[in-house]
Amino acid sequence: MSKKFLLTAFCKDRPGIVADISQVIYENECNLEDSAMTNLAGEFAILLLFSSMSAENNVDLQEKLSGECRRLERDKGITAFIRPVSSEKPEFKTDSGTAIYSMTILVELPKKLSPESIEEKLNRIGDQLNVDVSID
Repeated sequence: MSKKFLLTAFCKDRPGIVADISQVIYENECNLEDSAMTNLAGEFAILLLFSSMSAENNVDLQEKLSGECRRLERDKGITAFIRPVSSEKPEFKTDSGTAIYSMTILVELPKKLSPESIEEKLNRIGDQLNVDVSID
């Protein structure tokens, strides 16, 4: 039975992006099934549906492909995400394995403010902005 995956990727538009991404699919013995590509304000964006008949289980193959996504970002400047496509239950959470952007802020709170109340308020704002907030 084939395993299906969805890859989304984007980077500054330049020649060779499709070759870089399709090489990952080819080298992992996967088959391209469908694609959509566009240029958004100078950024190239691609969505690929591909499958694998590999004997590897889904988790191992997904981890291997996620590692390839990290390599694409590191070596080629292409931010890419891989998710399995399930016919049983769709899952829409995405994770590239690396933070796209991280910010650390050191603050000193006035004594009248509790860290818990600040964290609660920041989490509400984070939910609205679709960002993760953590306080250590």
